[in-house]
Amino acid sequence: MTATRAGLQVLSAGFGIAAEGLPMAGQVAGFVTDAALPTVQAGAHASAEAARTWAGDLSSPGALPAGSPEIAQQVLPGVLNAAASGLDVLASGAPAAKQALTYAADKAMPVVQNLLRASSQVSGDVAKADLPTEAEIAASLRSVNVDPDHLATQAQDVLQKAAAKVSERV
Repeated sequence: MTATRAGLQVLSAGFGIAAEGLPMAGQVAGFVTDAALPTVQAGAHASAEAARTWAGDLSSPGALPAGSPEIAQQVLPGVLNAAASGLDVLASGAPAAKQALTYAADKAMPVVQNLLRASSQVSGDVAKADLPTEAEIAASLRSVNVDPDHLATQAQDVLQKAAAKVSERV
C-alpha cells in the first residue's frame, strides 16, 4: 500500500504543478501564436497569389500538355482561383479565429485550474486516508466467494501476456 500512497502523492503534486503552470503555458502559446501568425498569413497569401498566377498561365492555349482533356483547361483555372480565394479568406480570418480561441481559453483557464487543484487535493487526501490491509481486502473478497490468490494469478497472467505483446512490437 505504500506504493499506492506514494503514487497518489506524486499525482497530487503533479496536478498542483499543472494548475500553477497552466497560465504560463497559456502565455507561451499566445506568444508563439502572435509571433507565427504574420508569417503564416504571409505564406497563405503568397500561396494564393501563386495559385492565381498559375491559373492565369493555364488559361493560355498550349499551357497544358498535348492530349490533356479540354475540360481540364476550362476547369483547372477556376479551381485554382477558388483555392486562392479560400487561402486568402483563411489568412484574413486567422486573427479573428485566434481572438475567439484566446477568449475561450481565457474563460476556460480558471475552470481547468480549479479542476486540477481539486484533483490535487483529492489525490493528496486519499493518499493520507486509512486504507485497508491486505488481510482485510482478502477477507472482503472471500466473503463474496472470490479467491484473492486465484485473482492475483489471473492478473499476473494478463500482465505477462500484455508485456509479451508490447515486447513483440518493440
